Amino acid sequence: MSRFLVTGAGGMLGSVFCRQLKDKNEIYGIDIKPGFIEIDIAEKQVLWDFIKKTKPEVIVHTAAYTDVDGCELDPKKAHKINAIGTKNLAEACKDIGALMVYISTDYVFDGEKDKPYTEIDLSNPINVYGKSKLQGEEYVKNSCGRFLIIRSSGLFGKNGRNFVDTILKLAALKEDLKVVDDQRACPTYVDDLAKAVIKLVSLKKEGIYHVANSGVCSWYEFAEKILKISGIKKEVIPIKTDKSARAARRPKMSALCCDKYVEAAGKPMRHGREALKDYLKEIC
Repeated sequence: MSRFLVTGAGGMLGSVFCRQLKDKNEIYGIDIKPGFIEIDIAEKQVLWDFIKKTKPEVIVHTAAYTDVDGCELDPKKAHKINAIGTKNLAEACKDIGALMVYISTDYVFDGEKDKPYTEIDLSNPINVYGKSKLQGEEYVKNSCGRFLIIRSSGLFGKNGRNFVDTILKLAALKEDLKVVDDQRACPTYVDDLAKAVIKLVSLKKEGIYHVANSGVCSWYEFAEKILKISGIKKEVIPIKTDKSARAARRPKMSALCCDKYVEAAGKPMRHGREALKDYLKEIC
């Protein structure tokens, strides 16, 4: 049995980590939401006091400001949560000798590559969200003794806003849906991601790993899959990113090459299509 601290415990990914870890480990779940141990990761002294008191062996940091357009409109908030909050955790991890697992993002890349990104490709974020998460990565690498940085892509699951739920809601309201077809990613089910990360921790892996469900598709193609599997007959109209009127720029290619994970775990994660089927069964 190990002691884990999970930040963002009430969120889409954090709640899954808590659920998957609880049977065999001692879990402390913190969040700013009522019903959890209410700690703001940006409040350094309160956070440090709690960590020194509980002495977790592993801190899984899922808490983040993930509203990409919101980050663009409020960069100070993005920096406070995604960068400074991460720095506070990283320094505390070093102080107590804990492993820090930091959930990062495919948006640390600019999207100009014509194939999936590897861990050694140059980071060059093109929006505030990506920049704040990359700053978090730098704090983890420079302030934390032991770390595991996980970059993933297009997360979907319960307890949080995600593309799958958005498409289903829009399909119930509109005759047709307009979705960008020039952004490509690896949509990833949070249940699969958490399981894969826990596997890496059990294997005592450290460093940077790309972890995502197999398969690359555009958001237009993913929207079509969502509706087809759900049995919803609505037209999906492909549009270009410059017609989507979003506050933040998005990388055109943010798919991730997960060969390093495959080598460590012994097999790839299942295809995103199969993960999507399980998620839709869960919510429909």
